Amino acid sequence: MSVTTSEERLILFDPLPDLHFVDAQGETVAVRDWREAPALVVGFVDPTSAACRRIHTALGDLAREYRRRGVVTLIVNPTADGDSEEAMATMRRVADDAAWSCPYLVDPDQRVTRLFGVRRVPDFFIFDRGRRLAYHGRFDAELPEVPSDGEDLRDGLETILRNESPLIGRPTNGDPVQLGSHLSRAASPVSAR
Repeated sequence: MSVTTSEERLILFDPLPDLHFVDAQGETVAVRDWREAPALVVGFVDPTSAACRRIHTALGDLAREYRRRGVVTLIVNPTADGDSEEAMATMRRVADDAAWSCPYLVDPDQRVTRLFGVRRVPDFFIFDRGRRLAYHGRFDAELPEVPSDGEDLRDGLETILRNESPLIGRPTNGDPVQLGSHLSRAASPVSAR
């Protein structure tokens, strides 16, 4: 799928593109590496966003919980410049502080962010065993006075793991993504084939 307009984006039942990323440690990650997983979560999380900082720990907990059931979680930073050591260091610190056991990936030219139609963060997508989009929505109720629990994402995962019909979750009310604000002049560490 190629993105030609700002309105084009993944919709339910669309296949997961064959994406390749570089993670915060500089390792190459390909989504096809997890072909056997019963579900694959792609979450867009900006480490500088207050809405995202609120869910860091709960996201790590949820990813570990579902990892025991074979679910793979990939977290994408939609605003990091892959050439910036400062941005990469911030990503590593966030992942370490929140005890994330899943890859934190860079989207330096925002190609993947645009492909998924992400406008606010945090934003989550779940692909079923056949790697078709089966859920798009928020992490949880996003109430600052209530501890983050991942209820919406958890409901989406349970639905998909029971092989029930895909669903559209509630949209995130998180922080806006600044598209095009940092585009790297170097070759992109992300590719969609």
